[in-house]
Amino acid sequence: MLEKKYRLPIQQFYGKELAPIISNELSQTVRKSSFFVVKTKKTKLPFSRYGVVVGIKVDKLAVGRNFIRRNVFKLIESIKLHQKPGKDVMIIVLPKIKELGIGKIGAKNLQVELLKLFN
Repeated sequence: MLEKKYRLPIQQFYGKELAPIISNELSQTVRKSSFFVVKTKKTKLPFSRYGVVVGIKVDKLAVGRNFIRRNVFKLIESIKLHQKPGKDVMIIVLPKIKELGIGKIGAKNLQVELLKLFN
């Protein structure tokens, strides 16, 4: 699991609490793949923070949503994306991820998807 300082509280991503942290540029970029939507904002922090949103359309049970969320955090940690400086990143998981099945959620194809979105 990703350390707490690298995790982004989702309510802060949209809230006004980040005013002193966000840089003067209010640029927000949005990228989309078949499994994820990634929204990023630039910050003045020396590290990046990540938040993962898994909606009820992805899985009706909280157990399934938490499983997916934990695996996405593991992917971020294994790729070492959190070491890149100065971004707040929110990853929204799309319902198409259910087609992969439970065993393949942490697989290489999701790593490739995330790397495409961040490069």
